[in-house]
Amino acid sequence: MRKLDRTDFFIIVVVILLLSVMAVPLYIKDQVAYRKETCLTNMRKIVWAKQKLATTNNRDKGSDCTMKDLVPEYLPEELKCPSGAKPYIVNPIGKNPVCPNQLNGKAKGHALSSN
Repeated sequence: MRKLDRTDFFIIVVVILLLSVMAVPLYIKDQVAYRKETCLTNMRKIVWAKQKLATTNNRDKGSDCTMKDLVPEYLPEELKCPSGAKPYIVNPIGKNPVCPNQLNGKAKGHALSSN
């Protein structure tokens, strides 16, 4: 087996760099998609907890609701968006929670469909 010369080494480095250039954007895209799905799942959990709170305590649609009303009885902890770790805006019962990162434009698509 022959030794690697400078040209062979250069070719290996270029191939590794090209593979990295192709892989990094895919990784970033996957991370963005993961954060969005986690955010939507968290908001669905908040909707479920608000419905459970309303049913258990005979609260009407439009009644005020905060995260303190939901934690720890209906949610194990205060849920936060993974794209910035800010707590959600819970909103009154019957209205979907809002991701603060959706409001400030940091995270697109972090919104549940309207009720």
